[in-house]
Amino acid sequence: MNTAHRKPLPGTPLDHFDARAAVNALRPGAWDGLPYVSRVLAEQLVRRCDPALLDDALRQLVERRRDRDFPWYPARVVCHDILGQTALVDLAGLRDAIAEQGGDPAKVNPVVPTQLIVDHSLAVEYGGDDPQAFEKNRAVEDRRNEDRFHFIDWTKRAFENVDVIPAGNGIMHQINLETMSPVIQFRDGVAFPDTCVGHRQPHPARRRPGRHRHRRRRARGRNGDARPRLDDAAAGHCRRPPDRRAPARHHRDRHRAGPHRVPA
Repeated sequence: MNTAHRKPLPGTPLDHFDARAAVNALRPGAWDGLPYVSRVLAEQLVRRCDPALLDDALRQLVERRRDRDFPWYPARVVCHDILGQTALVDLAGLRDAIAEQGGDPAKVNPVVPTQLIVDHSLAVEYGGDDPQAFEKNRAVEDRRNEDRFHFIDWTKRAFENVDVIPAGNGIMHQINLETMSPVIQFRDGVAFPDTCVGHRQPHPARRRPGRHRHRRRRARGRNGDARPRLDDAAAGHCRRPPDRRAPARHHRDRHRAGPHRVPA
């Protein structure tokens, strides 16, 4: 963390980094012309970027240049269980390799706080006419994924900087917005905007101030209806009205139906 442009945050015992002053020092009045997401990116540059590279990186934002990369330091990583567990398997394998060479495997941990959300394994076996549908579907999920869930549970105890949300709590972007995101981070006496990098599907960052989206996708079905939440699906419910469901089609009908997209 840098020291230049670090100032007390009025009314609090915390500090903040004055990105406005840093940007305006390069070009007077440039801060007011920056989009909000560029201001968030400028703040993390002022706070974390190598001072020798800072001015050039800020100029890229001010001039909106796209001819080269600039540093980004996300506050956290959000991943779902399918891809997230693969990364943790790699870290576990790296620990084994280091232990074989006589090193300390406990030193292998994610550098950036990582949040793994288990939301990709639910299968609806019991419908909404069963009052115990949620509990039964969750029991099936746990039974089918016993080994995988055991490994994921081990990772949250074995690794530092890893937080796990177990199955049955909701889908990734719902949990991220409602639970995981603090909006403002507080570390080492400094307050700064929350940012995260997340896996492509489902998308982790939507409709929250001060947030940078790694990739933007609509959280809706192809016909515009909201997708069912995981807890609704586990209970056998679906938010899409029955009369809105499109008839099933076979791939061989594609040339007959034309090039338009087949509704979900």
